[in-house]
Formats: sequence, structure tokens, C-alpha cells
Amino acid sequence: MDALILNHKSLYALIVVVVLFCASGASCPKKSQLVNDNAPVLLSLQPSLEDIIRVVNANSTQVQKVQSTGATLTVPGPGIPALEATYAFERPNRFRLRAETRLAGPELDLGSNDEAYWMWVKRSDERAVYWGRHEQFYQSATKEIVPVPPNWLIEALGVVEIDPTGEHEGPFPARPGHLQIRSRIHTPSGELTKITVVDASRGWVVEQHLFDTANQPLASALASGFQYDASNSVSLPRNVEIRLPPADLVFTLKTERHLINQVVGDDRQLWAMPQIDGYPYVDLGNPNALQPNQAQAGVMPNPYSSQSIPRNAAIRRLPPFDRLR
Repeated sequence: MDALILNHKSLYALIVVVVLFCASGASCPKKSQLVNDNAPVLLSLQPSLEDIIRVVNANSTQVQKVQSTGATLTVPGPGIPALEATYAFERPNRFRLRAETRLAGPELDLGSNDEAYWMWVKRSDERAVYWGRHEQFYQSATKEIVPVPPNWLIEALGVVEIDPTGEHEGPFPARPGHLQIRSRIHTPSGELTKITVVDASRGWVVEQHLFDTANQPLASALASGFQYDASNSVSLPRNVEIRLPPADLVFTLKTERHLINQVVGDDRQLWAMPQIDGYPYVDLGNPNALQPNQAQAGVMPNPYSSQSIPRNAAIRRLPPFDRLR
């Protein structure tokens, strides 16, 4: 059973992603790219910045929703088993990632709907369903740990749009067969730098890296194993490695197949915040939204009705990393 005890530090850091969802600089992915001969060549030998933006955006605008089949989630570390995973998303904000082991059952639930995001890890020392409002992300306790908003996970999984009116430089040669674009992105917490690396012929986004104003790495997504769906004229990666240096987290999602522009199941359940016995809601803007005795009594009030309190108080409710290893 010890092999089934997940790395608490990594899994807890994962729950504050979505919130959600390489060391420094734009390094090469370790995995080789899957060359899919069915994917069309879309860029000329010397494409302009405008050409690259057009091709990347044309691929993403064809995708409104995606559901995985046969996915696994892996966190590096000795004795940590791969988790069987399912995920789905519907742009712009709906996202759901659930993972489990065959013996121990559900282990992880990350999600986002139009109003809020949530995170649940079964083996966290702090038994809670953490959640927050989208509009409060940059003022929440989540932002103190992982400074990327929840919908960044949708971009990390390959649905990337580059603002044609944004501040961009390039393209620059990155390595053989790849080009790099540097972008400045304005957020409520300051200006970020984004490095995007694309396949020079097919326009696949193979790397994304975010840096803060001090040029410190915030988040990276390394994509490989691209699969072309001719019926939708879309390419999506089957392997995505996500690195979040501030949270000391690396994890990989591998997907056998994508269902593009279709989601199987009841939308009302898929995008709903879960109610899990024994795990009270903890608002990352208001950690006192639900008292422990309410959870034990099975009382699950509407989390959207709580009021915000200073974010430092919310941070104090989060389990310290040294207890989660």
C-alpha cells in the first residue's frame, strides 16, 4: 500500500494550479515529437509573425470543447503510481480533471466552471474542497503559490490563441525546425513575458514558458505526440508535461485520444463543484466559509454566498509544504 501513498507535496501543489493547473528559459522537450504524416504543412520556409499567429489561432478556433479517452497523470518520484485520469474542457473557463487508482479510488478532482474553480486531493492533510472565484484569483491565496489562472491549463493542453494586437517579437530560430515568439502579457499582478515555441512547418505549439517581471520562471508546458484530426482540421498533443517552479511541481498528462467538439455526459454534473463527505468547502478568499462541525453534520451551504477576508488568513489555512511530502 505504501506505493499507493501519493507524493503529498506534488499533489497539493497540483491542486493550486488551476487555480489552476522547465527550470528557466525555453529548453528543449526531452520527448521526441511524434511526426504525424497526415498533418498538413501550413507554414512557408520563412514565415512571418503574422503567418504564425494566423496558423496557431486557426487551429485553436476550431476547438470549443475536448474530452479525453485513456488518459494518465504522472507525478515524478519513487514509488508513485501513475493515476488513471479523465479530463474535459469547454472554452473559455470550463475544465475538469479527475484522477484515481484502481485500488484506492478517486484521488484528485480539479475543476472550473463559469463562476469558480475548485481543487480536491484525497490524501491532503487538510481535508477540504478548496475553491475560489475567477474574478478574485489575483487577490486570492492561490495566486500566492501558483501565479497562473485556471484557464491556463486549457492553453497548456494545446488550445493556444495569440493576440494579434498584442506585443510580440520574432519569430526567432529556436532550434532546427522550430521558431520562437516572445510576448509581453499584461495582468493585474504585473507584466509577464511569454515564450512560445512552434513547429516551423505545421505550426504546432510545442513549448510555452511564462516569466515574471524579474525574469523568474512561473510556468511551462512542453507538448509532444501531436495527433491530427482531419474531420476538425485540428492538431492536439497527446503528451503534455507541465512544470510549475514556484510550486516545485512537475506532472505529465498522456492522452490516447481526444474527442474534439464533443463531451459525453451531463453538463450540469461535469461542471459542478463536487460535494464530498468529510471535506468542507474552504474559500481561498474566505477560509471560514464553512466550519468543521458543519461538514461533519453533512451541511454543505452554497459556497458562492461567503464573503472575502484578507488573503493572508486564507494562506494560513493552506497546509505547509513540509507536511505534505
